[in-house]
Amino acid sequence: MQNIDALYFLQPIVTIAFSSVLVIYWNRKRSFTKAALGLSLLAFAGAIAAKIILQTLTYSEFVSRIGDNPVALGAYFGAQTVFLEVGGAYLVAV
Repeated sequence: MQNIDALYFLQPIVTIAFSSVLVIYWNRKRSFTKAALGLSLLAFAGAIAAKIILQTLTYSEFVSRIGDNPVALGAYFGAQTVFLEVGGAYLVAV
């Protein structure tokens, strides 16, 4: 436990707090409804499920071909996040 960087521990906490404050603000001051929040959470859950399925099917093959190269793994996980989470959110918003 001594070698864990504090940023890796604090980053998810800060992200969740910031996002929660924005959702509360938009719900009270703007036209962000509970239905929109529910649809957003459903889309996010679908993106995470799609990432889990994709990684289950492709991760071992990717690592066997590329190896444990951190740059390649970052691109592998980053591309999934961009296309599935961000792209999915865009499709739901449109």
